Amino acid sequence: MAQDSQQLFLRSVQDMLRLCTGRSALKTTQFLDEHQRALAEEMLRAQKDGDYRFFGGYSGAVRTVLCISGTGVPIDDGDFPIVPVLYTYREKDALTHRDFLGSLMAQQIARSLVGDICVGAGKTCVLVHQNAAQIALSLQKVGRVGVRAQQGSDPDLFTQKTETFTAVITAPRLDCVLAGALGGSRSGLKPIILSGQVALNHREVLSPSAQVAPGDVLSVRHRGKYIFCGVEGSTKKGRLLAVYKRYI
Repeated sequence: MAQDSQQLFLRSVQDMLRLCTGRSALKTTQFLDEHQRALAEEMLRAQKDGDYRFFGGYSGAVRTVLCISGTGVPIDDGDFPIVPVLYTYREKDALTHRDFLGSLMAQQIARSLVGDICVGAGKTCVLVHQNAAQIALSLQKVGRVGVRAQQGSDPDLFTQKTETFTAVITAPRLDCVLAGALGGSRSGLKPIILSGQVALNHREVLSPSAQVAPGDVLSVRHRGKYIFCGVEGSTKKGRLLAVYKRYI
């Protein structure tokens, strides 16, 4: 997110907080990505007034809506303008996250009105903002595949799947940890870092030497998301055996 866009976004959050403070009021955003959430959360932690909560339709959602309330006003799941839409289709039609997102945006639904897209075999649940629910429920085709839409969800689709793997690295710094995750070289990955394509704990980081701690989340544009679990030992040559989890 560009600096100007960040400042504009944070001002909108400040305006929400101002409108709610000292009043029995609730204000919500549209869906935020992880970077926007991190920015908002950092700012809101420093505020003394008002309560806030992030929720994306299920526990562990990646894209979330921010709800801010006046002092003493509880925030429940039902306060979030989120509608789950369940699409069913033939299992042999292997639709993807990109297929659904493209079809929804082709219906002039803004990206900020679409939350997580949880894809399974023959069924997919899309979390949408209530302002986009009617259009999302009317969708009958995703690409060339016929789908049936209904309001509802399937909890089995909300389980985030990861796979664990190990790699040998020389140090727990960003370029080394990233090389272990992606299988490239430090020198080859340096331009990716410097061009702003890498986020550490959902914040853009431009320093190849930035330190990475166990539990940190690495996101690489178009190349996936990883958790650095830490180091579980060393090789005979003194290199570190790092453990990762890859989101799949």
